[in-house]
Amino acid sequence: MPGTKTKRGKNQWQLQVTCGTDLNGKPLRYTKTFHGTAREANAELSKFYSACSQGKVNRASAMTISQAAYEYLKEGTAHLKKSSYARTESIIRVWIVPNIGKKKLNNFKRSDVQKFINSIDKSPKTVRCIYSVLSAVCRYALDMQYIEDTPCKMIRFPKLNKKESLYYTDDEIKQILSHTEDLRLKAIIYLAFFGGLRSSEICGLEWDCIHFDSNYIEIKQILMESKGEGQYIDTPKTESSKRSIAMPQEVMDTLQELFNEQLHTEYPHICNSVIRRDIGSPATGNYLRNILKIHLKNIGVEYKGVHAFRHSHTSVLSSLDGIELKQISERLGHSQLSTTLNIYTHLFKNKDDIIVDKLSDYLKN
Repeated sequence: MPGTKTKRGKNQWQLQVTCGTDLNGKPLRYTKTFHGTAREANAELSKFYSACSQGKVNRASAMTISQAAYEYLKEGTAHLKKSSYARTESIIRVWIVPNIGKKKLNNFKRSDVQKFINSIDKSPKTVRCIYSVLSAVCRYALDMQYIEDTPCKMIRFPKLNKKESLYYTDDEIKQILSHTEDLRLKAIIYLAFFGGLRSSEICGLEWDCIHFDSNYIEIKQILMESKGEGQYIDTPKTESSKRSIAMPQEVMDTLQELFNEQLHTEYPHICNSVIRRDIGSPATGNYLRNILKIHLKNIGVEYKGVHAFRHSHTSVLSSLDGIELKQISERLGHSQLSTTLNIYTHLFKNKDDIIVDKLSDYLKN
């Protein structure tokens, strides 16, 4: 008799059939509960085996959330950047598999999703990140026809606590600029403040992207670091992050000095990176954070992060006359104007207040 039947109670049986293998070569097991006599259960088991072998039984009847998640990770993540893949893998391993991994995919309901979301004792932003991965797993299962609909719909989330971005004040920027003599530190600060570059963009910047003759730089790649792979080059955050940024002459002069200085170091040709460690290898985000934290502490300025220079850059641009939001958004490498507005609402609200004041003046006159 193909398959097995196990008695679970009076005239109640669990039927189990092993038929075929998954992508990893593991046997696929299908289970079904049946009510009836032993003879009827044997007949039903035979029919169940026939249906499974002919592919008439949905694979999801045997598939768990854990199996679906790891299949998605293996087969459905080719479009993800390395950093996004690492984050997705971590969320599946740390959150999805231990908490809901054993649940059957075809019995996973919207209420189960909501209970899972409610059980996560993390920040609202983290909760949404975990949900987005679970939702991607369910969408993959839907595309593969393992389920007829995704349960990740109309889920309620904890309210996001919107925080204003940290930035260095005008006085702090002036103090930093006037107390920074080291060329490498000065270049990092100039790129972050005058160019609005992200940390990964600074680390990924190479000398062939610095155009001294026309005073602009190109953002074509980023440098990332992970525990598994170490340092690696990746594409920028979005397609809009690939951009050219015009720079003040003072910034270009500093970069030229840094280039000349590197030619006379002990390791002049070990790499082509603009910002390097003392041993000549490319600098990483952690390296930038460490040396800036030490430097700012030494000159009496609170360290607010490398990204705070990018926010300061935006703050300065928003205060200048004649500069439109679209120009700022493009310079920052945002794919949508709404991204710029969502992050820097407080800055552009001030501009809106100015417009209201001018309209009031117009009405009075």
